Amino acid sequence: MNLTKILIIGSVVLVILFIFLIYLGVVPGLKFKFKNIPPSELEVWGVFDDSDAITPLIQAFTSKNPNVTITYRKKSVQNYEDELVRAFAAGKGPDIFMTHNTWTPKFRDLLAPVTSDIFSINDFRKRFVDVVQKDFTFEENIYGIPLYVDTLALYYNIDLFNSAGLIEPPKDWEEFEKYAKLLTKKTGTGEILVSGAALGSGKNILRSPDILSLLMIQNGSKMSDPLSGEIIFDREKNSGAENALKFYSEFARPKSENYSWSQNFKNDSQNMFALGRVAMMFGYSWTKNSILQKAPRLRFNVAYMPQKKDSVIKKNYANYWGYGVYSNSPDKIAAWNFLKFLAEPKNAAFYLSQIEEPASQRAVLAIQQDDPNLAIFANQALTADSWFQLNNTLVDKVLINMMDQHVLSEQSEALALRRAASEINSKILSK
Repeated sequence: MNLTKILIIGSVVLVILFIFLIYLGVVPGLKFKFKNIPPSELEVWGVFDDSDAITPLIQAFTSKNPNVTITYRKKSVQNYEDELVRAFAAGKGPDIFMTHNTWTPKFRDLLAPVTSDIFSINDFRKRFVDVVQKDFTFEENIYGIPLYVDTLALYYNIDLFNSAGLIEPPKDWEEFEKYAKLLTKKTGTGEILVSGAALGSGKNILRSPDILSLLMIQNGSKMSDPLSGEIIFDREKNSGAENALKFYSEFARPKSENYSWSQNFKNDSQNMFALGRVAMMFGYSWTKNSILQKAPRLRFNVAYMPQKKDSVIKKNYANYWGYGVYSNSPDKIAAWNFLKFLAEPKNAAFYLSQIEEPASQRAVLAIQQDDPNLAIFANQALTADSWFQLNNTLVDKVLINMMDQHVLSEQSEALALRRAASEINSKILSK
């Protein structure tokens, strides 16, 4: 090798080394960083997800922004909201925190909207599915970034279906009703041995308020006022809400021909399904792993959520979480830049591969539609819906009590809904 070639190779090596030192920040004053991010220390609170899912992305962000440090803390979902409110009241709240898709109206004063130079509303609308736009934007402002959208789906026991001669899962509620009757097995005294469908009551059916809400929405019910949050599902004559509640409760009424579930069951719907005593139940994408942990040998499948017969527009129900930025955080610019970084499709795809959840962005959903484990949930995310709740915890509690009381009483659906709406409104609108 001649001297000229040696000099050229040596120069190239030095240039590469220099660039690498710049990237690491070793060369003073020269660092690759995101635009206009000041030195910041961010604390992130999340639920459900272990740090393994997000730590690689934190490291990738801070390697490009070495003046930013990020600490992730996983919190228990049971006490999360109370802990969050107490932390904010004490001035010790996190800079970034997970927020449920129904919390934006309730926490709007605590959430800092992103500035348009970081994330424009037009870009947000192009990228995210409709329900995300509905839940996390208000008056052209973006209040949060969800990385996934989960929806209710139908879980069914393969062996029970095979034994009943059923090949395909029900596509609509009429088929579901017929299947439930066929699959339910009772003793001579009417005691349920095998439930055709876990439906009808409140407390012992997981996410029963979500199931009833979906039935109401599919039946065209207007759930709440989009501006005030006042509950209005009781105000329509011949309302979809009444039809939904009547259909739902029939499955837990012993005198009904649809009777397939007892509100006296000590096990909830998921545990009964894991025991092989329920043919059909409803759950989210995470339900699959929960069932497998309890019954690894159980043979079951997941199917699309039933729709109204001959419906053209599908409606599915969303329940999910996103990340928001605390309005009093001193590091809002860094916080929103980090969330924008998480939302980049390749980064979101990595995160979702760790937690096995369906995406919130159309570009990532297009990939997941070919994934046999997520295809159903990926497709349903496109037709997912939700409704404006000022206090989702209170709504859940009241709806669960209403469902259980309605099964035991002879009161009309209209009266049950009117009482539930009145109870919720009296507590949320008086504050």
